[in-house]
Amino acid sequence: MVIDMMEDASQLGDYIHMTALSEKEAKEGIRSNTLSAYVVFPDNFTESLYKGKSVALSIVGNPKQPIESMMINELVGSIARHIRTSQANILTIYDYATEMGISAERRHAMLFEQFTKFLMFTIGKDNVITEEKLINQASASPIHYYSVASLFIVITVWFFSIYSLLSRETPIQISRRMTLYGVTLTEQILARILTSLTVVGTLIILTLFLLIYGMKLELEIHNAIHVFFILLIFGAIFLFILAIINTLIHTSKFRILVQAAMMIGIILLSGAIIPTIYFPLSLQKYSSFLFSTEALQAIMDIIMNQGNQFDYNKLVITLIVSFFIFIAISIWKGRVFK
Repeated sequence: MVIDMMEDASQLGDYIHMTALSEKEAKEGIRSNTLSAYVVFPDNFTESLYKGKSVALSIVGNPKQPIESMMINELVGSIARHIRTSQANILTIYDYATEMGISAERRHAMLFEQFTKFLMFTIGKDNVITEEKLINQASASPIHYYSVASLFIVITVWFFSIYSLLSRETPIQISRRMTLYGVTLTEQILARILTSLTVVGTLIILTLFLLIYGMKLELEIHNAIHVFFILLIFGAIFLFILAIINTLIHTSKFRILVQAAMMIGIILLSGAIIPTIYFPLSLQKYSSFLFSTEALQAIMDIIMNQGNQFDYNKLVITLIVSFFIFIAISIWKGRVFK
């Protein structure tokens, strides 16, 4: 019965097929490279199963097909877990049946019936192998992808431009007056960040309103709110990074150059110009942790796939970390210049 179930291709996906063979035929299949692997059921399999003894299925792989052999190994491991669960269930029934004085023949019939029902349920309720279709949005829908990416780039440039405009050299007279009023450099920078977020946040709301009602973008209101908050958190992190550079570098021209290079790097690594799927594997591993990549992928999922759920944890944690780094550096620089 178990072998018949394992032969059922509908449970094993479209790429794995199993059939019952003698061990001699299986060995010949491995030698002729027509089999990826074969599974050996031990002697007294059913008897051991009923008596609660450990049941192990041996797997012999094809050295010429290591990847396929590994897939079979994982598959049989999954089936073995189902068998162990079924075994635990029927052993409980067996113990109670023994205490009640039911005959051995009747007990074995009950065990087989329960084992059949439970194994069919555990194997049949889900596919043993889960198939997932991956879509490259950049090639499947390039117009939509680069439209969203362009919006992301424009908003990033807005944050940079507004903050740079507010960070121009302050005349000496105004600086002295602000010092007399007790306004610290940290408070000045926080005011610039808050002003930049307010201005760009307003522009984001107007842009989303124009896209939804003016250009008939199919984006529900709650999804638009998600996009707004993702962009706002992304902007806050970006502005704190600009503020950290602003605190560490005092030469205005060099500071703007470093900030502009940082902005370009963030845009490039986010996948807005070149999708991250085309990055080298070593770079993909690290770019996935970048806050701009996280934000852009979330916006893509919401706008293009109508996703209505997003985990803010990574972005919020990055925001908190960047805030405290900025505060620590600004306090340290303040003490140094005193």
